[in-house]
Amino acid sequence: MEWQDIASAPKDGTRVLLFAPTRAFPEAIIVGWYGVRGSSWMSEPGMWTRNPTHWLPLPTPPETTA
Repeated sequence: MEWQDIASAPKDGTRVLLFAPTRAFPEAIIVGWYGVRGSSWMSEPGMWTRNPTHWLPLPTPPETTA
């Protein structure tokens, strides 16, 4: 799967992988979502994410056995 431009990312609260580089972390990849009420990108644990440039859907999690 290829990274997609942030303009094509879902803006309905769906969690995705975000590429959000900063000066301190130039290769930052985080789980985030577009905050429907706040109209900005958020990340775990609910912190505002500055200027993500690309996104990917989250992979399917592994199956767990209980």
